[in-house]
Amino acid sequence: IVNRAPHAQPVGLGWHPYFVKRTRSRLHVELDERWDNDASGLPVRRVAQPGIDADIAHLDFDNCFAGWRGAARLRDEKLSLRLT
Repeated sequence: IVNRAPHAQPVGLGWHPYFVKRTRSRLHVELDERWDNDASGLPVRRVAQPGIDADIAHLDFDNCFAGWRGAARLRDEKLSLRLT
């Protein structure tokens, strides 16, 4: 990747897991920031994100996150997953 712009541009590559969105699934993750996307879906600005502790059914996002602290937990009656 070559950045030809006059300003820094964050870039990342990684594994992007996808999980079935079941009605009783819950996500807990401690983090500091998320990147908001522009209309094309590209990340354009960092904003404060004081962690996530919510039912998956109420979440609708496709963002990059920063400042991850500890483990991320995804749980429901069929799955218990802890990512560190």
